[in-house]
Amino acid sequence: EDVLSIGQEIEVHVERQGQSLIRVTMLPYDFEAMDFGQTLEGTVTSFISHGAMLDVGRDRPAFLHVRKIQQEWLRSAEDVLSMGQVVKVHVDGQDHSEIKVTMLPVD
Repeated sequence: EDVLSIGQEIEVHVERQGQSLIRVTMLPYDFEAMDFGQTLEGTVTSFISHGAMLDVGRDRPAFLHVRKIQQEWLRSAEDVLSMGQVVKVHVDGQDHSEIKVTMLPVD
């Protein structure tokens, strides 16, 4: 299924510009406002070099940086989290592509 059509106008975020290349990211159509401080439950969907991506049931994924998982130093998110694990997170902010979160301590 095509997402875009020729001639369609869209909003983008310019990430980087080189001599012959401009890198852009398409902004979501249904950008869902998030309240800072909101608490959500998220499911770990993937690991990246500096954290984990979570599905929090919103229009874009949440990024949990390795430094936002626990207070003690942690080499990798995979050291304490597993795929499919459900965690509680605090919304710190958002940008055009992801929600930034901090993991809350387990009760």
